[in-house]
Amino acid sequence: MKVVMLAAGIGNRLKTVHNLPKCLLEINGETLLSRHISAIEKHQISELLLITGYEQKLIEDELVKISSSLNINTIFNKDYRKGSVLSFLTACNHMSIDSPVILMDADVFYDPELVDILFSTKHNNIFLLDRNFEPGDEPVKLCVAQDKIIEFRKQLSTTIKYEVIGESVGFFRFSKEVFRILHIQAEKYLKASAVNEPYEEVIRDVLLENPGLFSYADITGIPWIEIDFPDDIEKAKLLLG
Repeated sequence: MKVVMLAAGIGNRLKTVHNLPKCLLEINGETLLSRHISAIEKHQISELLLITGYEQKLIEDELVKISSSLNINTIFNKDYRKGSVLSFLTACNHMSIDSPVILMDADVFYDPELVDILFSTKHNNIFLLDRNFEPGDEPVKLCVAQDKIIEFRKQLSTTIKYEVIGESVGFFRFSKEVFRILHIQAEKYLKASAVNEPYEEVIRDVLLENPGLFSYADITGIPWIEIDFPDDIEKAKLLLG
């Protein structure tokens, strides 16, 4: 098992309160990055590939402080100011896809049970779905009908018919075969100069073409929050008690 963590973004919407990479935000005295590593290192993984960009040196300095026994490699995405599809492609181009892959956004604060689910699931390709979410254009939504995921996007068509809807946590598990397909699809975005797109669009393309390959875990009730706005920092401090 390998873990890819995307931590290259600037976090413009948090600029009023800090200038750090979001993974270096401290919640109750511990950085998000440190919490990620604590959650991951109790599982058997061969590599943690951390895709950096904005203020990469600060992230590398934090890794020295954490001093984990994990095999951690950092890769710099020089185009980090563009869409996250390029961070995803940077990961694909710098790893050997010879085992299942867990893909994680670095700006999420959560109960470690979410990571445990990704490692223990019997499904090869899985999304995490939370039915408790605030409506609007911000959440990346998962729509399910007849127990199959039929949509994965922020903005939904008004004609879509679903039985279950929830927010995607931003953590995924993919088989090596599916991750290779995702790599090929990301390359198509690069060739089409669609470099400002989020990596979720790559996943969506492959999902809609091969819906039978994917499943989801309903994690409703397990605490987590994506840190996008200053208020999210304060909410995170109270989240786990």
